[in-house]
Amino acid sequence: RTRRFYFDPDTTSDVSGFVRKYDPRMLVFEYAQSIILRERQVQLVRDFTAAALDDKRRSECAQMLMGEGKTTVVCPLLGFMLASDGALVTQVVPQSLLEFSRSCLRSAFAGVVRRSVLTLRFDRFTPLTPAPLYALRKAKRARAVVVTTPTALKSLVLKFLECAHLLDQSMVAKMEGGLVEGHIGRLTLLFEASSETRSRSERVAEAGGLRPSEIAEMRKEGAVAAEIVKLFQSAGVLILDEVDLILHPLRSELHWPLGRRVPLDFSTSRSGDGLRWKLPFFLIDGIFACALGRAAAEEAQGSNDAAGIVKRIAEVVNRAVETKGVQSTPHVVLLDQSWYDSELMPTLAEWAELWLRAHGAARGVADHHMRAYLTRTKGAAEAAKIIEKEAEDDSLKMINLARDWLCSLLPHVLSKINRVSYGLLSAKDVSLLESANGSRVPTSRRLLAVPFVGKDIPSQTNEFSHPDVVIGLTICTYRHEGLRRGDFRRVLRNLLEKLEQETGPVGKRPSAKRWAEFVRRCGRRVRGEAREAAAAAARRTGAQLRASVTSVGASRLAVAQPTVAKTSANTSAVNLMDGSTESLEAATSAAIEAVGSDPLQSSEASTLDGVHVSTSDVAAHVQAAAALLAASEHEVWPLQLVDLRDGDQVEELYQLMRLVPEVIEFYLDDYVFPKTAKHQGMKLSATGQELGGDLIFPRRLGFSGTPSDLLPLELGAPKFEPGTDAKVLATLTDVDVVSTRDLG
Repeated sequence: RTRRFYFDPDTTSDVSGFVRKYDPRMLVFEYAQSIILRERQVQLVRDFTAAALDDKRRSECAQMLMGEGKTTVVCPLLGFMLASDGALVTQVVPQSLLEFSRSCLRSAFAGVVRRSVLTLRFDRFTPLTPAPLYALRKAKRARAVVVTTPTALKSLVLKFLECAHLLDQSMVAKMEGGLVEGHIGRLTLLFEASSETRSRSERVAEAGGLRPSEIAEMRKEGAVAAEIVKLFQSAGVLILDEVDLILHPLRSELHWPLGRRVPLDFSTSRSGDGLRWKLPFFLIDGIFACALGRAAAEEAQGSNDAAGIVKRIAEVVNRAVETKGVQSTPHVVLLDQSWYDSELMPTLAEWAELWLRAHGAARGVADHHMRAYLTRTKGAAEAAKIIEKEAEDDSLKMINLARDWLCSLLPHVLSKINRVSYGLLSAKDVSLLESANGSRVPTSRRLLAVPFVGKDIPSQTNEFSHPDVVIGLTICTYRHEGLRRGDFRRVLRNLLEKLEQETGPVGKRPSAKRWAEFVRRCGRRVRGEAREAAAAAARRTGAQLRASVTSVGASRLAVAQPTVAKTSANTSAVNLMDGSTESLEAATSAAIEAVGSDPLQSSEASTLDGVHVSTSDVAAHVQAAAALLAASEHEVWPLQLVDLRDGDQVEELYQLMRLVPEVIEFYLDDYVFPKTAKHQGMKLSATGQELGGDLIFPRRLGFSGTPSDLLPLELGAPKFEPGTDAKVLATLTDVDVVSTRDLG
């Protein structure tokens, strides 16, 4: 006979042993779901309801193992029992469990027991209207259940604080007479204030550049946010599913930067611009050079030392793949930090020193002192004194930045997997996020690497907070994935705009030369380069042919009395040697006819324009001309002939250059980082404390399969499930499950 654990003996009855008391809501829930509640489920629900109704306790946290029905049974039952006219039950779950939890709630309340299930979505870029407030009030009256995510709840609190802060700053700016409209000299800020690319906090920081309509709208949003928070504080009951993940001290942070955006320190300096991101690009390029076979960074071009260091880095990485220090699939991923410290970091320190010396930062410092300081090994204290004495301010910044990258930032970046832990937003991802959130994706998320919550699943709103980590991960993801089509079109547009602004012959302008270098890195040539190279080679070959004449007198005689039997083929060959623009096909044919059908097998001398030359010299000239002719078949349009309106042309160039490191470096250095490598001096922050504490919800109930002690004090210590540790130990020591082997 099936036992129902919520039936208890009634000790107050005169007839003992025959009278039972029970909670009819549990019986109805069993009937509606066609299930039998387990003992652990009944015990947990009773403890939670008692804690929620007790004014002294008001909160509870318990452990419930996986598979015991937390999401499918306990959460719907708690929503059914706790929802009332005076309580608004809100279930908060991680973003990855939102759809599943909502479907479980709707399935539970779609039969005999009928309750509405509302989804609360909100983030910083969602306009806050009175509609969510009205929906929550209606849900409270109808005893509905609200399901949401931690980000949505924390965003509501931060929205209220943001509105209050910006209104206060706007009022201060107005009282100080700092409105933009009152300053003709700052008229440009007025136009920037109406731009959608600048946030309201930036415009407030620029002397209160907000319009009266925006101030009125902000007051409405602040009032709505305040009313929602008051509703939660007065009648809210919060159910936290997977409390260990929601309240994790490091994974639950939400930051809203405020104020004016200013470039990161060391973005511009006397030593050069962009050194903040050029150094990590150089360091990471040393890792990518192992697979590419060459270094792409400008500081390593033409350096034998750089080639030797890259070879040693490749050897170290290949050995680590065998010893499981790194994994090579899908790319190089750091697995062993101790291996990095002992094997890879010393070689990378030599690589970093190469960059520092190229920028004049290691002047006056010995190699062993520099490497000891960069790797924090023996002698670092002595090296620090020498460096502090010899290095200037900018040099000291470069050295310290290199040290931070080698010791902490680079191993962290190398331990992440592209498209799993981080990646770029594709055009499809951007459109899906904008349609789901109802707001435009910020520029920083469009251009920089963003966190991923799973394979090919980007986070909806989150960004990396550490600026150097963002720079490193962005460099890695562009090197792994290549440029997107929009990125490449922006590169072409930038080069074309610069080409129009530059002066001089088109082919000699800096942008045209840069484009030619990009094309050469692809193994191709710009159209016309092969012809110019052929002409130059012909001039050199002609000089060699004339110099090879054994008799100067014969040469003079031949020049003074040219034979009448010159052929048109001879004339074409001489024209090519003189650097004319005759076709390569005609020049090659002329040289062949001058020496016969098979010049490579002939050893006799020939006469070319009256000059006696060796057929082996002409054969070399024929081979060079044929090679140039073959190269001309794979030429690429010069920059001035690239048309952004020609989709086929742009697509062909995109497929050719999307993975070229030099093109990627140009895009990052010229557009991405100058536009996004900025910070704001103020930010609003929220963590799991806001949900686990009593700031928003007075009553909080949390459970998880793997709870921890890192919980807010207001939530109390977690109640671990009795017997769990014993079950684990019993399983691990059961001879039917595990086997033992003597290692001695």
